[in-house]
Amino acid sequence: MRSRTLGLARYGCWKHLHRLAEGMFSAAALFTEHRLPEVLSGLPRDNAHPHPGVYPDSCSPQAWSASAVVALIQALLALRPAAPLRAIFVDPHLPEWLPDLALEGVRVGGRTVDLTVRRGRGGRTSLRARGDRIAVIRRPTLQASATRRRS
Repeated sequence: MRSRTLGLARYGCWKHLHRLAEGMFSAAALFTEHRLPEVLSGLPRDNAHPHPGVYPDSCSPQAWSASAVVALIQALLALRPAAPLRAIFVDPHLPEWLPDLALEGVRVGGRTVDLTVRRGRGGRTSLRARGDRIAVIRRPTLQASATRRRS
């Protein structure tokens, strides 16, 4: 799960990432304390089956499911820490249903920073950083840049 979400961001596949994130957040809302179970089915939703199927003996939480939300947030922001440079590279792309996102206490090396991202008109996002001296640099991944040039 983690590698898929980060891969979608790496290659600039925002529409697919937004769809995956919406499904994961919708599924989490169905469970106590938003804890995703170990196994969910991949069957499409319809009127007869509005919720994902849950394997009856699945455990909750699991390491992958506990880290899935962290990976989704990291992917939506295309957040790549570079501790030796005292920097964070980001390329935020928030979906329509998520107008803003605030992260507190993001650790990069021995420093921390708070990040606030807001989706504006036309999908353009604003970014605000506060905290220890960490450079927050807006830059798409090399793969996403290459994908944009080919499109």
